[in-house]
Amino acid sequence: MITILTEPSFNTSYASLKSIKTFIKSKIFNISLPKYAGHYAVVRSLLNGLDKNKQAYNYNPTKTSKIASHVHVLAGVNTLKAAIQLKQQGKISRLTAGPNIVISSADENGIIGSKEIDRYLVNSDWTISAYLLDNPKLINKIDKWAAGIDAKKWDIKKIESNKSVAVFYNKRPEHHLYEYCKRKAIEQGFEVVEIICGSFTHQELKNALQEASVVVYFVEQESQGIALQEIWATNTPTLVWNPEVWMYKNVNYACTSAPYLTDKTGAFFKTNKDFDLLIQKPLSSNFEPRKWVLENMTDEICAKNFIAKATI
Repeated sequence: MITILTEPSFNTSYASLKSIKTFIKSKIFNISLPKYAGHYAVVRSLLNGLDKNKQAYNYNPTKTSKIASHVHVLAGVNTLKAAIQLKQQGKISRLTAGPNIVISSADENGIIGSKEIDRYLVNSDWTISAYLLDNPKLINKIDKWAAGIDAKKWDIKKIESNKSVAVFYNKRPEHHLYEYCKRKAIEQGFEVVEIICGSFTHQELKNALQEASVVVYFVEQESQGIALQEIWATNTPTLVWNPEVWMYKNVNYACTSAPYLTDKTGAFFKTNKDFDLLIQKPLSSNFEPRKWVLENMTDEICAKNFIAKATI
């Protein structure tokens, strides 16, 4: 049995305040509330995967008596603080946490390096390196775990067409390179469809991907890249801009914009010359992005990985 926390739901004051806020939002302003607190996609994937693996758990219990001896905090600094107190009081015997609590392991006075935390999970190799750089206390107790996706939801029927469509996924691009790549794709005979991150629905993305031959993905870094996994699950390969460096609080970190990209799911480019070489040649017939997702990144597979990493 494991308790998954994304909020300090067992805290009486917190629960009372949340109840008031929920009433105001839902009853007075008619605002629909998300099913999960924290990073929705990560929480949804883990809980669904735990169900598929028949792993006993409870999620955000409202009473301390319902908390298991092993607690995993998925999100929230205040949630982690409350769980640390449980460990200090001897109410739980094992505390694991991550990945959606802090950006840098030095944030919040380095709380994720607290001695009460038995294991801390981050979602890629480069984030492990960055976390260890900022907080050496994590040595020997940091590990990698990535959330999965609902592969069935992203199993779309491709529309056969004589035209070649390149979907440009605009999250945080370098503007000049982004515009250059759009022009180059059009020159090479692609019809360009733009998807602006934060201004589309899952259905709109699926509709665009039905005709897509390729997605050109622009963001300077991803700690995991769940959107990429969703794209791959539609059997669409990606060409991913990868500047290989990210600045946070005036510190440069070596990074990647697609931690789980492989030669089965796409290719990286860094400069306009790199992109020219990729867009001028036919897309590799060796790409098998959906097959790769089904073998590596479903909810069930990733939850099984979580169980192995969190319970070591």
